[in-house]
Amino acid sequence: MNQKLVKNLLAASVASLMFGAAGQAVAGSHSTPAANVTDSSGAVVIDGSGECVRTSSWAPEYVRHSQCAGYIEETAEAPEPDPEPAPAPSPEPEFETTTLSAEVLFEFDSAELRSEGRAELRDLVADLTADGASYTSVLVEGHTCTIGPADYNQGLSERRAQTVADFLASEGIRESDIESMGHGEDRPTADNSTREGREANRRVEVTSDVERRVD
Repeated sequence: MNQKLVKNLLAASVASLMFGAAGQAVAGSHSTPAANVTDSSGAVVIDGSGECVRTSSWAPEYVRHSQCAGYIEETAEAPEPDPEPAPAPSPEPEFETTTLSAEVLFEFDSAELRSEGRAELRDLVADLTADGASYTSVLVEGHTCTIGPADYNQGLSERRAQTVADFLASEGIRESDIESMGHGEDRPTADNSTREGREANRRVEVTSDVERRVD
């Protein structure tokens, strides 16, 4: 091998070594500086006064040994607070139904109130408007037995329900909270083949969501 070729190979080797060393130096320059002097085992060096020996790069954020001054203990981030529980759903309203006999409320085959019927309805109004009582809905439903044509009975049940609703409003029940309807003979509660059953089916039901405060 001639001398010129040997010199070129040696020069290339030296350049490679120099670039490698330079690369390591650059890489090392990006590492976190050491705040304290350590020995070959990695243990921090302590001076005669019991303090950790500091390097020229000392800063609190570089201290990695808990026994050294300036050490900042890493704290875990506080966990996210538990979400607030969902509010409890409002309780379902409870309804109360008062059943009034048509025999007491009305004249025969009529939607005109009897005096006894007005008295019973006044008692009902007094209950709904008593101190500590509250309501938002009053439903008046009329019913008949099966004597007579179904269409006629339907109309009679509607007229009787409306009569009761009007009387309740006249006695102090809020008219905006009252609804009335008739069901004719479609919703019997007793046997229409007997006299007693037919009397039971001729009725008016008043249903409300009245609540009473308990002291």
